[in-house]
Amino acid sequence: MPSLLDLWWPIVACAFALFATSLALWAVLPHHRSDYRALPDEDRARRALAGPELTPGLYNIPNVPSLADLRDPAVAAKFTVGPVGFLTVLPNRLPRMGRNSMHWLAWLLVVSTAVALLASRALPIGADDGAVFVVTAIATGLAFGAGIGQDAAWYGRPWIAVIKQVLDAAVLGAVSGAVFSWGWPA
Repeated sequence: MPSLLDLWWPIVACAFALFATSLALWAVLPHHRSDYRALPDEDRARRALAGPELTPGLYNIPNVPSLADLRDPAVAAKFTVGPVGFLTVLPNRLPRMGRNSMHWLAWLLVVSTAVALLASRALPIGADDGAVFVVTAIATGLAFGAGIGQDAAWYGRPWIAVIKQVLDAAVLGAVSGAVFSWGWPA
């Protein structure tokens, strides 16, 4: 059974390969461009939301602190009249692409390390390339794709956007599988 020290090179190579692949999937290929739409009157919506009270964080509209509140006709009416949704508010500044990219790369190192840990417990040193590919590809695909379905079920994300992300996760899994099978200790 290989140790994580035996797998440090594939872990790092995998994280960088996943970074490059995810960049291509989101910034180069056109399939995610339709995932987000503009508000009908964005300027008016921005003015309505502006102010010092709206700090970065997660919000829901209407906000219901307790499920018992749903029995209140006034609260139920808010859902009928709308809008109903979820809002993520970020700090007021231009996106910090360098910082965000470093956070993403750090997360990819965490995922690659977790995949390596799983594979190191499931596969011996010198394992068949196909077995290494399957175990690491499935683990990586699950890491990036399995949880996204809850966004459609609970948070209203369109199923087509979920399907695209699951397909992206399969691509990331294949990249991870290729890197780990290439770098698996003999």
